Order: sequence, then structure tokens, then C-alpha cells
Amino acid sequence: MWPVYCVIAFFTLALVVPTLWSSSKVYRRANHIHSADCPARHREAQLQLDGLYAIKTNLIGDPILRVTRCSFWPEQAGCGQECMLAVAARRS
Repeated sequence: MWPVYCVIAFFTLALVVPTLWSSSKVYRRANHIHSADCPARHREAQLQLDGLYAIKTNLIGDPILRVTRCSFWPEQAGCGQECMLAVAARRS
């Protein structure tokens, strides 16, 4: 029975380790302060992105970035977040 457990453990690690590696890279890229031009205010905004949401969407395809904090919120809350186009372009 011991060899069966070893094979199961090997294949589990072969799936989990690359997923964790990729997720950690996505989280580190997303979870810090980004500077982007705000099209609504025509000034530079400081953005905090949602790292956990980026990880979740990375597991099913390309990571989707969304803003959790902006230096112009709450006055500008509910904007179209067009500034994310610049952040996404810089990540590529």
C-alpha cells in the first residue's frame, strides 16, 4: 500500500506546486500600490489591486485585475476604472 500513497503524493505535488508558484507570482504583482493616470481627473492616481481576486481568476485563465482602493475614492467611487487599462498594459 505504501507505493500507492507515494504515487498519489507525487501526482498531487506535481499539480499543487506549479499552481502555488504561479499564484504567488500573480499575487506579488497585483498586491502593491500602482500608479496610473486617471482619465476622469487627468491626474495620477494611486491604486491598490485585489490580489486574492487575481489569484482566483488566474486559476481559471488569465488574471483579472480590479481595484480595491484608489487615492480618489470615495469622491470618485463608482467610476469606470479606465485606469486599469494602463496598469494591465504595463504588466504585459
